Amino acid sequence: MRRMMLLAVVALVAAALTIPTAAAGEPAAAAAITNGTAPDDEAGEITIRKVTDPADPTGFGFTSDIPGAPVFNLADGDAITIFDVPEGTYTVTEDDTGPLWALTQLSCVFNTGNALLDLETRTITFDVEPDSAFDCEFRNEKQTGEITIRKVTDPADPTAFGFASDIPSVPAFNLAGGDAITILDVPVGTYTVTEDDLSLIHISEPTRLKT
Repeated sequence: MRRMMLLAVVALVAAALTIPTAAAGEPAAAAAITNGTAPDDEAGEITIRKVTDPADPTGFGFTSDIPGAPVFNLADGDAITIFDVPEGTYTVTEDDTGPLWALTQLSCVFNTGNALLDLETRTITFDVEPDSAFDCEFRNEKQTGEITIRKVTDPADPTAFGFASDIPSVPAFNLAGGDAITILDVPVGTYTVTEDDLSLIHISEPTRLKT
């Protein structure tokens, strides 16, 4: 039987590291992996959880040197528990997510041993002791912006002006004088918005009549 012990809590947000204490709680269900050896009541276990903001079905890859779990994938709300982890030091690293997602927080709860959290390298290092139990979370935030396009005419006019863009989900749109469109959740990147050729509907310079 595992011994009931006070849990240590480690949380890392940006460059901040805090180590308060908290009572043990019931963990959420997680997929299970064993390292291929016979169950050992004195071995440790490691649970990795994935949370995204906003919720998203994107799968995030992980690599580790924990026996039995060299690679795995987790989406928002997923978790994996690796049982029968021998005493020793191990790492779990989230793959580079590119510009669309940023790893913003690492956190761990554990009873014995230690966990070192490195946000910059997206890695948690575990010092596993007999009977250690770790429950850790990788939290990612989607990196998006918003773009607002407004149309003004002089004088005010109900004519609709066409626009083309390479912004995802909004390849073309129309705006009349006083109209505006806001495109939300635009992924990090470079985009263009171009107004259609106005030569057939608009005189760019006033025409002066000679007398």
